[in-house]
Amino acid sequence: QADHDTIISAIVAGDAEVAREALQRHTLEQGDALMRFIALNKTKAVDRLPRAVNEEYSV
Repeated sequence: QADHDTIISAIVAGDAEVAREALQRHTLEQGDALMRFIALNKTKAVDRLPRAVNEEYSV
């Protein structure tokens, strides 16, 4: 939330450079967090199918 507040405050103040830097930093940090989440929660595509489909097709 603090990142959002910084970005909005900079926009409202008309400080494009601060807003750009804060938005870029926020986007990079959240992208990294998403990549870590995906890496830690990998599953095979077949594991996301309903059990009945897996059993029916012996996947």
